[in-house]
Amino acid sequence: MSINIILGISNILGIPSVIVSKNFIFSILVGFTMTFSTLHHYTETNEVGHKLKGCTIPYIYNNGKILRYFDILFAILTTLYIIYKLKPINSLFFIKKYKYFFTIGLSCSFLCDFIVKDAKYYLFLHLIWHISIYFILYKIALILPT
Repeated sequence: MSINIILGISNILGIPSVIVSKNFIFSILVGFTMTFSTLHHYTETNEVGHKLKGCTIPYIYNNGKILRYFDILFAILTTLYIIYKLKPINSLFFIKKYKYFFTIGLSCSFLCDFIVKDAKYYLFLHLIWHISIYFILYKIALILPT
C-alpha cells in the first residue's frame, strides 16, 4: 500500500468527532477538513519535497497543491470556529489540559512540512500528527457548545 493511500485513509480518525459532536457547523468543518486532507494525500507528489508518487484520480490528479491549500484553509476555519465557540480563555485552558498532544502533534506537523524529506519518516510523523489532531478534535467535539 502506498504512503499516499495510508495517509489518506488515516483521516477516518476524524469520523468519531463528527459523530459525537452536537455542533452542526463544527461537524461540517471537520468533515471538509477530512475530505480535503484525504484528497490532498491521495494526490500529493512533491508539494513540500517528499517525492511521493500520488494516485491517479481523474479530474484531481494534477491538483495536489490546490487541495493542500483547501486542506489548510478548512483546518484554519475549524480552529477559528473552535476558538469562537469556546472563547479564547477556555481555548487556552483546553490547550493547557492537552498540552502533550498539542506539543507532539504540532512538532510532528512542523517536522513533516519543513524538515523531514524522506517519505518513510514523513509517513510516520504525519500519522502521529493525524492521531494527535483527531484526538484533540474528538475531545473538543465532546465539549463544544451548539
